[in-house]
Amino acid sequence: MLYKEPLLIVEGNMQYLYDHTGRKYLDLFAGVSTSGMGHCHPRITAKIKEQLEKLQHTTTIYMNDEHCLYAEELAAKLPEGLDTIYFTSSGSESNALATQFARAHTGHYPIITLKNGYHGMGGTQCLTSVGSWNHNIPRTQGIEHGPFPDMYRGPFAGMSNAGELYAKDVKDTIDFCTAGNVALFMAEPI
Repeated sequence: MLYKEPLLIVEGNMQYLYDHTGRKYLDLFAGVSTSGMGHCHPRITAKIKEQLEKLQHTTTIYMNDEHCLYAEELAAKLPEGLDTIYFTSSGSESNALATQFARAHTGHYPIITLKNGYHGMGGTQCLTSVGSWNHNIPRTQGIEHGPFPDMYRGPFAGMSNAGELYAKDVKDTIDFCTAGNVALFMAEPI
């Protein structure tokens, strides 16, 4: 649990949040969509308003100019061979599709994620291995959780060969918890 009494946040501006009493907080949590740009960034807010006046929403089943322009711009920044863009509505949905695509492409079922990694809720709950996000439901679904390479508090903290030791633990997870043919390895990069 992050707090005993939940905050009632009513406003955000750049790096600050404000509760219902007007108290100002420096946002060190930076929830999903605000981590790189802050809250209510004027340039982003203006672009959102501009888009809302033109077209509020359409599913990705239909093309529109903005989807196509963004896909082209994004593909131009990717390495050669990564040229297909598939838009989703959330990280959880992206992770769910990644598991399906990996399994379909490889013909294998097991997926390895790391302990202490958040990969979503709902359909991707089985990928997540964070105690505060776990629920009392069956969680297998072909997912195995390897060790999280914590260089500060983990079992190999401070050791010069820590990377090799963590990699060996992931290999052991594959060797002992799967038949050896893994469809996907998913890790939170931050």
